[in-house]
Amino acid sequence: MQIKKLKVIDKWNRDFGILTYDTTRDKFHFKYDDNCNGYAFSDINVKNGREFEQNTMFNVFSFDDSFARSKMIEQYNLSGKSDNEMQWFFKELCAKNKTLSCRGFYFEEIQ
Repeated sequence: MQIKKLKVIDKWNRDFGILTYDTTRDKFHFKYDDNCNGYAFSDINVKNGREFEQNTMFNVFSFDDSFARSKMIEQYNLSGKSDNEMQWFFKELCAKNKTLSCRGFYFEEIQ
């Protein structure tokens, strides 16, 4: 079992939570930071709890720009990867390059 984790930070540089990818189960898990009030929208609606798990990337974090995505798939030779693997790759790429994601979040690697 391999668990990969990224710290999620909002565009105002506030801790938002921890995003986890379980490669064995092919599932994503998100847990809000204790100091985050959360968002009342999407598939991580704080009214429904502070921890979430699902089989696909959470909408609020997903990278779905079809043109840019197809270019990145080509550039990084990702055509053999599943959608979940690609979504995670894009998050790790943001973390590595310290860039804001298309959805307005920063990601940091957790050791």
